[in-house]
Amino acid sequence: MASTSPNFEWDETKDQTNIEKHGVGFQFAQRAFQDENRVIAEDIAHSDTESRFFCIGEVDGNILTVRFTWRNNIIRIIGAGYWRKGKQVYEKEKKLTQDEKEAAIWWGDDPEETFTPPGHSYYLATLAIRKTR
Repeated sequence: MASTSPNFEWDETKDQTNIEKHGVGFQFAQRAFQDENRVIAEDIAHSDTESRFFCIGEVDGNILTVRFTWRNNIIRIIGAGYWRKGKQVYEKEKKLTQDEKEAAIWWGDDPEETFTPPGHSYYLATLAIRKTR
């Protein structure tokens, strides 16, 4: 039987640097992906050469943000830490009603989940961020 759990990898030097800078090792950071309520968001601010993402999940009662990319069916962890912005996104997501979640998916830009034109999810995210300020 094939495993359905994702495989992870990372650069060992980056892992050590992340532990020193943020107090989180990448082995531990994998646990954010196990949270059933995790939030996956595209990291549009970093990297022009490949898509990068955030996984924001609860680990031991704290909200952990993991920056990663997807290469050859492997999750490559790039960074991890307990960042305020990740916590805000996670807590906002938990407060959404089912109707609001379905509307977000409908208006999203993922061609596998929606038929709407690109740009709607970025516009909606901008509105949500402005409302929380």
